[in-house]
Amino acid sequence: MAFKIVSQIGHSYKNLSLSKNTGRQSLKFKAGDRLPYFEQENIYPLFTEPCFHLLHINNNPLSTGQADKLTHLFPFPVKVVEQPLSMKWQQLGVKQELFILVRPDNYMGFIFDDLDEGEIKIYLQQHFN
Repeated sequence: MAFKIVSQIGHSYKNLSLSKNTGRQSLKFKAGDRLPYFEQENIYPLFTEPCFHLLHINNNPLSTGQADKLTHLFPFPVKVVEQPLSMKWQQLGVKQELFILVRPDNYMGFIFDDLDEGEIKIYLQQHFN
C-alpha cells in the first residue's frame, strides 16, 4: 500500500467529469482508475507513446477502416491498442467487446462498450472543445 501512495499509482479520478463510463458490463475497474496491471503479462509497454491510446479489448481486432474512422473522431492523436479478450480481462469483468480511452498518464478516461459515434462526440465536446 505504501508503494501505491509514494508512486501515486493508487490515486483515482473516478469522481471527476473527465472520467466517464457508459459501458453496461460489471467491471472491477472504473473510468478514473489507473489502467490495470497484470504481473504475468505487462501491457504498460504498449502505452509508452506520449499520446492518448484507445484500448480495444476483443478477440476480433478493428479493421483498418474502423480504426481510422474511430481515431478521426478525436481532436488529438490517438493510437489504437488491440488486446484479446483473455482470461485476465474476464477476471476483471470484461465479458464482451470493450473500449477504453487511456490518458497519457495511463489513467482511464472513458470506458464504453459500443462504437457509438454520438456518445463519443458528446464526451469529447464536454472536455476537448
